[in-house]
Amino acid sequence: MKIPEFHGLTDATTKVIDGHNRQVDEVQHRVANGEQQLSDLSRQVSEPWPKLARRRDELRAEVFSARQEQLAAVLRADELLRGLTAELQELRETHVKTQAKVVARVEKDLRKAGLAPEQNPVWAVNPDTAVARFNHSVALSEDVRKAQGDVDQCEQDLQTVDRLRREAGQQSAAMGEQLRKLAANWLGI
Repeated sequence: MKIPEFHGLTDATTKVIDGHNRQVDEVQHRVANGEQQLSDLSRQVSEPWPKLARRRDELRAEVFSARQEQLAAVLRADELLRGLTAELQELRETHVKTQAKVVARVEKDLRKAGLAPEQNPVWAVNPDTAVARFNHSVALSEDVRKAQGDVDQCEQDLQTVDRLRREAGQQSAAMGEQLRKLAANWLGI
């Protein structure tokens, strides 16, 4: 199971994820190559049977080993995703704090510019509307929108990691069952 890139991770975490994804690609290639060779082996009728049987058993062992590595990669991905959850939660907390500081700064700047809700003519009639307009002006600020975007991206990344962890659990169960069936089929159990 490959892990996508997430924004804001440390360089060390990004390197670990890149290495994991390269290993997943290599193992997938080995599985596909071994299964293709097994498929091609059935069409080689010119070879003597003992040689074909020995080669078939070698290829089956290679495919089984590669599938075990695939399962190990899924389990390793789950561990990496657990670590990503913690790192992304810390990053989200940082973004939320930054967003609060940006909102406070923008509010202060708007008040200095004479755009405080109390200075709005609507304040005398409906203070809630004046406050809502002020908050809307704050939310329209480029800095506030960027800070909110960072928080939203972190939330989305956390949801993606959670979904990937569920998928990893399902994949590992399915792969374990597939390995059991392959062994039973190939061993004639």
